Amino acid sequence: MGHAHDAGLPLQFMQAVDDNYNRIVNEPEDVSYKDNGQSDARMLDSYGHQGGHSLPAGVYIQHEPLTSNHYIIANPLDQAAVDDIIYQSVCEARADMQPGGKLYVIMGENHGMPTHRMAQAALLDNLALANKSGNMPHGNLLYAVELPYNDIAKYARNVYNITSSHVGDILHRYDPNGSAYMRAVLSKNIYPYASLSRERAYLTCLYNKIPAVNIDLDMFSATSGDSYVIILSNEDPVLGLLFEDVANLNIALHASTGLGMLFRNGGMAIRAWEAAHKTHQADTIVISTGLSHVGGDVRMGHDYSASFTKMLSYHLGPNDKILPVTFNDSDYVIRDDVDRQMWQDYPDAVIINGASDKWFDNHLNVGRSQEKRFIGELRRSYNGRKEPVSYAHYNAKDIDQIRKRLTDLVIRATNDKFRSWQYDEELQM
Repeated sequence: MGHAHDAGLPLQFMQAVDDNYNRIVNEPEDVSYKDNGQSDARMLDSYGHQGGHSLPAGVYIQHEPLTSNHYIIANPLDQAAVDDIIYQSVCEARADMQPGGKLYVIMGENHGMPTHRMAQAALLDNLALANKSGNMPHGNLLYAVELPYNDIAKYARNVYNITSSHVGDILHRYDPNGSAYMRAVLSKNIYPYASLSRERAYLTCLYNKIPAVNIDLDMFSATSGDSYVIILSNEDPVLGLLFEDVANLNIALHASTGLGMLFRNGGMAIRAWEAAHKTHQADTIVISTGLSHVGGDVRMGHDYSASFTKMLSYHLGPNDKILPVTFNDSDYVIRDDVDRQMWQDYPDAVIINGASDKWFDNHLNVGRSQEKRFIGELRRSYNGRKEPVSYAHYNAKDIDQIRKRLTDLVIRATNDKFRSWQYDEELQM
């Protein structure tokens, strides 16, 4: 494998990409792992105890915990308990850090489960409230999401029918804080899985003026028989950093294969680090990504060594820290024998058992109405307490105003890209 050695990326990071590339390509796919329901991480058969920990009501230490922050939620709909224990763990992680360090909170999610994304929204809101009160400042905040980095251009084209032959992939540069993109989603949401909870996370960011960025590689859908697959685009510049011969690949890089996940995790690590250090100077970065990215997933052909957490670790400064947050649910079962190295590297990683794993596919409007009712059930767990802003009602911005804003961005992007060409034309005249 050839990569761009002069890209300024950490040598250990590039070596890890190389090693995992060679392993994935040269070794046959390991299909021996089958979930037999007997995970070493005991699920809901027995509650743990609170011990000497000061835990929110309804939260217990998991029996035989894998980390110091392995908890079980007594009531699957007790979203307030989930939100409280995550925020408490983040505060403890920050308190143990040296001044000036950046804290990356990698929050794994099942994309169709609102409990996971509502936890992200609550954490963002709690961090912002703490900053405003001054009780425990968390510095500049940033929300980084596992979506294609140039998704605003795709959204403008596919949802609002705004096209320009010159824009290409540069539109994302003209919405650095993600406000135009988030408003576009709030006004016309086409995301199929748990789309309302995605809106609530964006609503939280807009309300608290928290910038949001997308960090995944560019990708597109292609038909494969009667179904479709997601393919990585070889035009993504970050993919070119990871694999300099990407333009000459004679295979399609499927996004969910071992090789696709390796490149995506490496690319997201680069973009998360750049967003935190260069474009936004963030201190606390809340990262939303699929559970399989956090610690790897041998069922998908990549293990912990190729995970997003491991890839990001190569970019950390001496005072920086990663805090993984994962959910143990019916679709993604954490196993001690598979994930042991991650728990050794991150002994304070947050693992939550028992939260609701109700899943929503909102391709049909009925899915949105069902998710709305479910979010209402989660809201009741706050029982009179001040609830996160993500539960507030909001009025979507006028679609015509959103379309005009996106059109203005397209025009600006086009003009800026071709400014030198226009100047040359003026000289000739």
